Amino acid sequence: MKAFFLAILLFLFFPLAAAALGLSVRPAQLEIIVPDKSAASLSIKNISLEPMSISIYADAFATELKINPSELSLMPEESAAVEVAFAGSRDQGGVKKTNLSILARSLDQKRFNAASGLKIPLTIYFPAKVLFWTKYLFIATLLFGVLLGGALFRSFYFYWRRRQQKRKNIWLKVNFLGRFGRSRNWLGRRR
Repeated sequence: MKAFFLAILLFLFFPLAAAALGLSVRPAQLEIIVPDKSAASLSIKNISLEPMSISIYADAFATELKINPSELSLMPEESAAVEVAFAGSRDQGGVKKTNLSILARSLDQKRFNAASGLKIPLTIYFPAKVLFWTKYLFIATLLFGVLLGGALFRSFYFYWRRRQQKRKNIWLKVNFLGRFGRSRNWLGRRR
């Protein structure tokens, strides 16, 4: 009975015929900002002990993305660079998100050929299109603000100047009897 349990444990925990393919991909996610940077690259490395065939494809927007190379073969501990470029319309705004699927298969046809793979998130940003006349609108707004500020300053200056003149003239209008009011001119008439 002990031998039976030992055989089951060995069969479950120490499978001799199974082998997994190892794949290392850097970076863990890709971002493309369309007007500034229309391509991104990633590095794929075979970390298993056997050669493998790798295929890369986009889950969505496959017609707008160019993957170079999309198929490659790697020997153990060999790495390769893959470039993902956006080749779609640049007039759209917003964000597009998809995944890059990376599938690895063993080149050894004698073994069980199960594919292992990874999914790398890919985000494509489209900033809002800036209209050509916005810089002229900014300059016009700035000029209008300067003119409006100048007009307000001028009106305040003349108001202040008139007020200062009235304060000076009030002492000239004091008659010698000590009363304020209209003073008389040199002919004796009231002003």
